[in-house]
Amino acid sequence: MPRVRPLREVLAEVPDPRNRGGKRHEFEAVLLLICTAMLCGCKNPNQIATWGTGQNREYLKLLGFKRGSSIRKSALYDVLGRIDADDLEERLMMWVEEVLAEMKAADIATASVSG
Repeated sequence: MPRVRPLREVLAEVPDPRNRGGKRHEFEAVLLLICTAMLCGCKNPNQIATWGTGQNREYLKLLGFKRGSSIRKSALYDVLGRIDADDLEERLMMWVEEVLAEMKAADIATASVSG
């Protein structure tokens, strides 16, 4: 049975554009925070940063923030300015297509079993 890769795996493949030094947070955790915050209605970096700082330590650790603290607003702006948006969008679109295909296959399987 096909399986959709977790979003975490997709985001882990996105190249980290930051310099080697001074990385306080894992890039994958920052991307997960951005995606999660946007799914919760955040529309800009200020809202994303505020949303992130409002989360509890355990949740942030689940996202991959090893220290249990979110990214600072200034660092978030820096990361967002460096991301290859076209590459990220392409990866996310492919993942969404996988999710939709899996959902459609599940619906077809359910319909054939119940029909």
